[in-house]
Amino acid sequence: MIAQAAARPADGGLGRLFGDSLRYGVLDAANRLGAVLLVPLYTRVLAPADYGAMDLVLTLGMVALGVLFLGQDHALLFRWNQAPDAARRREVASAAAAAAVLAVTAGTAALLAVRGVVARAVVPGAPAAPELVALALLALPVIAVNHVQLTVLRMRRAFGAYAALSAGTLLLTVGLNLWLLLGRGMGV
Repeated sequence: MIAQAAARPADGGLGRLFGDSLRYGVLDAANRLGAVLLVPLYTRVLAPADYGAMDLVLTLGMVALGVLFLGQDHALLFRWNQAPDAARRREVASAAAAAAVLAVTAGTAALLAVRGVVARAVVPGAPAAPELVALALLALPVIAVNHVQLTVLRMRRAFGAYAALSAGTLLLTVGLNLWLLLGRGMGV
């Protein structure tokens, strides 16, 4: 494996690695910053119990996604780099997206069937917890598709498309939060 890597021509080396890491890292940090900037809104508009329930349910969703995703992103990276040509890479990306969506959707359906039990375990005493759990779970297949697409764009080094999808996701998330919390007064 090391001999194969050494036999490949250099394509920019450490400078390219640093530049790519910086560009993609800045976008990832901006997405996390967007979430942090919403905290004052949440603490002002929501009751502490509601904010806590929302945080617990979001954490549950991210843990469920990590488990249900089955390491598809890592498998995609490995198979992508093993593919001999662009046509095979497209097949690999399509298969990874399909497998991720299938696994996440099946897991989501199973968790939705027991959402009351899950809600009581994660957020005991919160009357709206089953609905919050259902909403968080229903978002998981969409998040899985988005994650696979971002991974493929990163591997293709399609920074413009990656930035557009990443920024679009951030703006949609922040916009929906603002609209639902402030505009519609829906609370959690």
